[in-house]
Amino acid sequence: MLDEIPKLISKDIYENKLIPLEEDFEFIFISSVNQKNMQIRYYLDDDNRNFIAFNIVDKDLEYFYIYLQLVTGKRTVDDVVVQNYIDSGIFQEWT
Repeated sequence: MLDEIPKLISKDIYENKLIPLEEDFEFIFISSVNQKNMQIRYYLDDDNRNFIAFNIVDKDLEYFYIYLQLVTGKRTVDDVVVQNYIDSGIFQEWT
């Protein structure tokens, strides 16, 4: 996901699908001129392929990307962007 989200954010037209080893999940990346969207699907069963979907769009996608960088160690809590998000209430710091 860390490689796909920047592509999604930076390109006007982009589409890709990631299926991780855990096949109950699927990540769909769709970018158009009007909207950037990452859909996370969780499949409830194997037979009918019913799923629950969560969409992360536009500015929330950028927040999610910074969050992923934070939890994977690519950024720290001391990072300027992370601190700005904490100060503005976008992120909450737990102690």
